[in-house]
Amino acid sequence: MILKGPHTCVSSPISQDHNKLGSQMISQTIREIIEANPSTPISTIIAHIKLTMGYTISYKKGWLTKQHAIENIFGNWEESYNKLPGMLQAMQMYVPGFIWKFNTQLAYQGYFWTFKPIDGFAFCKPIVQVDGTFLYNKYKGMLLVAVAQDDCNNIIPIAFAVLAMHGFFFLKNLRRYVTLQDRLCLISDLHEAIRSAYSRNRSGWTENNFICVYCIRHFAQNFMRRFKNAALKKDVVNMPYGMTDPRFFYYYNIVRDTNAEVAQWLDNIPRENFQKVYIPCSHVLASCLHARHNYQTYISPIYTLQQVAKVYEGQFGEL
Repeated sequence: MILKGPHTCVSSPISQDHNKLGSQMISQTIREIIEANPSTPISTIIAHIKLTMGYTISYKKGWLTKQHAIENIFGNWEESYNKLPGMLQAMQMYVPGFIWKFNTQLAYQGYFWTFKPIDGFAFCKPIVQVDGTFLYNKYKGMLLVAVAQDDCNNIIPIAFAVLAMHGFFFLKNLRRYVTLQDRLCLISDLHEAIRSAYSRNRSGWTENNFICVYCIRHFAQNFMRRFKNAALKKDVVNMPYGMTDPRFFYYYNIVRDTNAEVAQWLDNIPRENFQKVYIPCSHVLASCLHARHNYQTYISPIYTLQQVAKVYEGQFGEL
């Protein structure tokens, strides 16, 4: 039979991959690439295999190849996680003043550690900022860090933790081993877990030894997450920076007249927890000189060069 007319059959595309080209074997060929840059994109790996072997592998095979290469170079998740206690124990033995704590009471094991130079915190501003980031790989949880500031606004990390979403273990050890003095200002986000952690018994944080204020950046993020109003965000952020009550209420009235729901949300947040007031500045010195007052009566000793030098007296021991 002779068929007339154009050919209309649609053939399936021929794969440019090779079924014998496994991800384990390919991972050996990209070892140097991953070792130099573990964040190498999958598209780069696919292009490399095409150039060196003449085959175009799938995205899934490229991803598996990268995972095998990372494991061959750096070890797998179980090995890395199990090495952490031994590494921290070794640092405690050989690094003077190093402190670490292991929490076995949680379903997810938690680790807290800090270094000897935390002694310099006593000469920093009485401010502690706590923040964290989520862990997205096999072991979920959070990496938490506490930082301080010296007189020159330099950021000084003072404590670290890897744990589940359970801030009590971190804040308790932070108070016990690092932030020993009273009258501290703890800066955090609006997350309920943080407030619940420092409010618990035996946390060491009480109404008599600290106040908690909110990070303005997180304050803005929470506003955008809830209201998604970029135009009003500027006025909301300007409120905490109001150094005087008239300035604060100037922006508050703008927000209230624009969106009553946002104003109600702001009313539920204590103003003293996010308004930037009572922070010394250079104008204090000028006013004291003009009035012939002793500025040391009004300014904390931490704003002196002698105190700043003491922050960095502590040295890291050799490992």
